[in-house]
Amino acid sequence: MIHHYFHQYLPKGKEEDSKHITLRHLAMFEDYVDSEHVFENVEGTPGFEMTTLAALQSDLSKYPDDDLILYAHTKGISKEGNERIFGDAWRESMQDIMLRGLQAGVKPGTAWGGFLLEAKHFGHVPNFGKHDFFGGNFWLAKVGFLKTLPKVDLEADRFFAERWIGLTRAKLESPNPNDWPSFAAFYRATKIKI
Repeated sequence: MIHHYFHQYLPKGKEEDSKHITLRHLAMFEDYVDSEHVFENVEGTPGFEMTTLAALQSDLSKYPDDDLILYAHTKGISKEGNERIFGDAWRESMQDIMLRGLQAGVKPGTAWGGFLLEAKHFGHVPNFGKHDFFGGNFWLAKVGFLKTLPKVDLEADRFFAERWIGLTRAKLESPNPNDWPSFAAFYRATKIKI
């Protein structure tokens, strides 16, 4: 079974936009998941994505080790102008990577994810300090693997949410390593100058 955990950030003045992004995302994956769990984080509330990851972590004992968790969020919702366009395109790119992996029936040995990357990282998971992670933080992982991760730190910096998936130094995977978009192609496709 696949359990979908989605972090919905609600910036002031963008609540309806965030809800629209969430509903659109859930609709994309509804044929592939067995349960959906949406957690809201209102602007100004501490915890960032860790609030959803902590809830996910507390639910792990409910699931068999071979079940899968799909994790995603409202990437880019808080940005404005070109940064928002870039964030939207990044989110859509990660959704597409995740969806294509599920459509192909790819199951992770530990975890795989979708992320934006530069050509030099083509086919590899970027490294953030000592730990691999999926930049952008959309992933599919076995419950048994997630049970080995340290407790989610609700007071950590916001990037802890991305590092968390790689904190056991497990080999993280990509669902379709020969099919990742290059940063240059992604950049051109979004027609953005940042």
